[in-house]
Amino acid sequence: MLWGRQYSSRRFYNYVFSGMASTPYFKVLWKSQCTPRVKFFAWLVLMDRLNTKTMLRRRHLNIQDDVLCVMCNQGAEEDIDHLFFTCPFVVQCWTSINFSWDVSLPLAERLMRANEVHALDFFVEASLIAAWEL
Repeated sequence: MLWGRQYSSRRFYNYVFSGMASTPYFKVLWKSQCTPRVKFFAWLVLMDRLNTKTMLRRRHLNIQDDVLCVMCNQGAEEDIDHLFFTCPFVVQCWTSINFSWDVSLPLAERLMRANEVHALDFFVEASLIAAWEL
C-alpha cells in the first residue's frame, strides 16, 4: 500500500515525476494521433538522437567517407537542422505543403511557433508525418 491506497505503477510514476516540468511540445507530441513509431521518431529528432551522419561521426560510428548531405550539393553536414529544415530539397517539400519554419529559433520553439502560425488542428500530425516521410 502506498499512502493508504492500493499500489499501482501508474500512481508511483505520477508521484515520482509529479515535480518535473516538461517541454510543452513533448505534451503535444505524445497526445498527437500519429502512430507510436512516428512519435518516437519525432522524440529522437527533438532530443538530437536521430542517427544522422553527423551523429554517427560523434559516436565514432561513421563508416562513410564524409558527413555531407546526399540530397544537395551545398557541401553541408547532414545534421537535424539541415536534414529537416535547410536543405534545398527539404525546403521545397515544406513549401509544397505550405509549411514555413523560423530556422533562427531553437528546434522545440521553432515547432511551437510554427504550430501557432499555421493554426491548423492537424498541424502536429501533418508536420510529423511529413518529417517521417523525408
